[in-house]
Amino acid sequence: MGNSSSRIPGEGISKKELERMHRRFQRLSNGTERVGLAAFQTVPELAGNPFVPRIFQLFDVNKDGNISWQEFTAGVEYLGKLSTDEEKSMFAFQLYDLDANGFVSANELFQMLKLLMGRALSDAQLDQIVRSTVAEHDEDGDGQLSPSEFSKLLSASDLEHKLAINF
Repeated sequence: MGNSSSRIPGEGISKKELERMHRRFQRLSNGTERVGLAAFQTVPELAGNPFVPRIFQLFDVNKDGNISWQEFTAGVEYLGKLSTDEEKSMFAFQLYDLDANGFVSANELFQMLKLLMGRALSDAQLDQIVRSTVAEHDEDGDGQLSPSEFSKLLSASDLEHKLAINF
């Protein structure tokens, strides 16, 4: 709730928040201005989240295996702006679309569910869940889920509310 002059122009991060984030980034990077996955995984807000490696990949825009200060602030700001169900659904879609081809394949769905479930279910059980999920939500019969089909899956399972990430 500050005045508009306390915000970075064109961004949703206040100067005070930006300074706090920069100090935190400096600690994570050990002064190198680059944060690797191991350091990223130590962020308390991400503790226990099985999606941390995938979130790291999405933050690492230039795909060099590290997150720069610019990538870090852009990622944190993006996550902070996820307010509507549609925005949360699109972020979840990006998490699951491992090859970034615009669709979630049965294999990608399997990989992400395995990540979520760990050893709680066997591969055969997960495969059955994936097959039935794709069969139920793949409206055009192409064997994969489009963003729209994936969004309907999330709405049906209320999963989008379970995907909340607070920084």
